[in-house]
Amino acid sequence: MQKNQFMFIVGLLVCAIVAIFALINSQTVAINLFFYKFEGVSQAVVIFVSAALGALIVTLLGLVKHIILKNEVRRYKKETKDLIAQVDALTARTQDLTEKLQVAEAKNEVPIDVVQPNDN
Repeated sequence: MQKNQFMFIVGLLVCAIVAIFALINSQTVAINLFFYKFEGVSQAVVIFVSAALGALIVTLLGLVKHIILKNEVRRYKKETKDLIAQVDALTARTQDLTEKLQVAEAKNEVPIDVVQPNDN
């Protein structure tokens, strides 16, 4: 079973538990929300709205994290592309210098732009 399937099943179970809990507690209640007071609201509605708001908040937080990670991946891909271009340029430069050195050794000369390491 894949992770997404497992999470979907767990989500369905949580929704079923919340629905059963809300239906069992269907009395009317008074709700004080900062400056507002709601009277005669079904407790089931309060439970459903609370669960829905919690799910919305979790979804928004997950979306923010997803966007941040997506931007980070994009940045790393660009950095990788730049580094590959640098490696290709250095490889081409190394091949060019190797060819110059081989030509110079064949003529018993050392080109000015080729630095030879010390054998110490």
